[in-house]
Order: sequence, then structure tokens, then C-alpha cells
Amino acid sequence: MKALEKDRDRRYGTPSELAADIRRYLNHEPVVARPASTGYRLRKYTRRHRVAVLVAAGLVLLLAAFSVVQAVQLRRITRERDRANRITDFMTGMFKVSDPSEARGNSVTAREILDKASNDMGRGLEKDPEVQSQMMQVMASTYTNLGLFARAHELAKRALDARRSLLGPDDPKTLESMAQLAWILNREGQLADAEKLERQALAGERRILGPEDPLTIETMGNLSFMVMSLSRYDEGEKLAREALEAANRRLGSENPQTLSAMDNLGISLFSQGRYAEAEQEFRQALDIDRRVLGRDHPETTRVMANLANAIQARSLRRGGAGVSRSLGHRPTRARARTSEHAPHYRQPCEHAP
Repeated sequence: MKALEKDRDRRYGTPSELAADIRRYLNHEPVVARPASTGYRLRKYTRRHRVAVLVAAGLVLLLAAFSVVQAVQLRRITRERDRANRITDFMTGMFKVSDPSEARGNSVTAREILDKASNDMGRGLEKDPEVQSQMMQVMASTYTNLGLFARAHELAKRALDARRSLLGPDDPKTLESMAQLAWILNREGQLADAEKLERQALAGERRILGPEDPLTIETMGNLSFMVMSLSRYDEGEKLAREALEAANRRLGSENPQTLSAMDNLGISLFSQGRYAEAEQEFRQALDIDRRVLGRDHPETTRVMANLANAIQARSLRRGGAGVSRSLGHRPTRARARTSEHAPHYRQPCEHAP
């Protein structure tokens, strides 16, 4: 439009000025015919140096992304450091006594340390409820192993409630706490409540973690033992076989969870009077225990006793004697549970019904 202006002072002075503006336009340079605003100059510069601008923009975005990642990692590292410090302070406080003279010549029992720690946990870890729930779970396990089920129940229930609130009902840690509380209920003799909660945990683990996750396999094995305690041996056998098949596929034949499932199956078969089948399971478990643990390991000795019971029961049946009256001992379930998700709360020395 500058070339058509009526005011000659606003028109191009010469044809060469018009030609120069056309060249500038074709070269994506600012033209004289319009005001050269900053945005206009920037757009023209971008058109002229498109590749360089794209490279520079990419570098800026890369640096920005790197800065964000570094900031996130720094926050995570700081959070983990603070968490480690809180745990260290809490564990250190477990062994402190209120009166310095108590540490001179007087012994402090593990039970006293445990009681002190469980009472101090609310204050020492109040800033990190997730760690607090983890410590409650571990302490509940310890109390269970000591046979102090009431205190174990209290801590396991608090851990479960905290994890439900913090992590939601479907988080693996929540399901782990649910299974732990169910096992403690079973040890307290609350068999119906224990079975109900264990079934709930197992359903969640199958849905969230899958049927071959170690925690699912372990809960399945515990539920198998629970229903056998209620004399539902056929259902216990079904669960034990399912757990054994999953454990063999996922963990291998020598894994403690696989051997535990084998124990459960043998006990279920024995309890149903199927002594030859029980003998087969106990023989297989004994062969693995001798190879992996050694002949003198307590677990090897226990399985050997189970095998002896099965052989004796089969012999008594062939001779026409009453097995239940003549057999002095019944197979026992004592193998430690060691799944990667829940290694803490399985209690040994359970007896078959």
C-alpha cells in the first residue's frame, strides 16, 4: 500500500526503494512499508533462521526437562534422607533408658525394648505415617512370634487402618497388612473372622497382583491351613494344590513357599485319610530339604517326622488298626514363610487338625 499512497512523502521515493522492499520481503526480512515492531522482527528472524531457532528451542526444552527431573530427584532424595534419619533416631531411641543408672549392671530384656518402642512409635514417627505403619507391621510380627497376640492384633489393626487411609484399599501394602491381621486372628482362635479377612485379602491380591505373585501364593497357603483347621479338608486341598502349582511356576521347586504349599497339601491329604498320597508329598519335600538345607536342619527333621507318620498310618490301616487312636503324633506345619512381600508374620509350629 505504500506504493499507492496519495501523500508523496509516504510513498517510496524511487523505484529502487520499492525493489529493495520486495527483496527484503522475499528474503523474510522486515520491510520498510510497515512499522517494525518487536514481534514482527522476531517472526521474520524466525523465518530466516528456522533450523537454528528450532535447535535452540529444543536445547531450551531439554534443559528445562533436565532441571525438572533434577528437582524431582532432589526432592525424592531429600525425602528418603529425612525418612532414614527418622528411622535411625527412632531405632536409637529404642535402646535408650530414662535413668542412666539403669544401664549399669541391670539387664534390659528384648520384650521391654519392644514395649518401649511400640509405645514411643506414635511420637517418634508421627511425621511419617507410612514408615510408622511399616514399623507397626514389623512389631506386630515380633509380638506374634512371641505369642503375644493381643498386642500383635492391636498393632496390626493400626497398621491396616493407616494403610487403608494413606494408600487405599487396593495397595499391595494394604493387602499385606490385611493378610497379617487375618493370620493373627487365626492364632487368637477367631477362626471365622480370620477366614473372612483372609479371603478378602486373597481376592484383592489376585485382582491387583495376579495369581502367581508371592504374596498371593502365601495368602492362598494360609487360607488353605485355616479351612483345614475348620475340618474342610477338601477345600484346603484345592487351595494347597493351587498354591503349589503357582509356586512351582513362579518360584521354583526349592523355594520355601513352594515347600510350604507342599506341606499343606500333604497335611490335607493325611487328614482325609489318603496316606499314600500324603507320603508322596512328604517324600518329595524331604528330598528337597535334604539337598537344600541339609540332613540336620530342623525343617528336614520335621518333614521326616511327617513322612514317618504317613508311613505308619498307612501300615496301621493295612493291619486293620484304628489310625487316630494308634498314631502318637500327626503331621505338623512349621515351615517359615519367606515371600518377598511378607516375610515377617508367619508363625511356626502349627499342628494339623
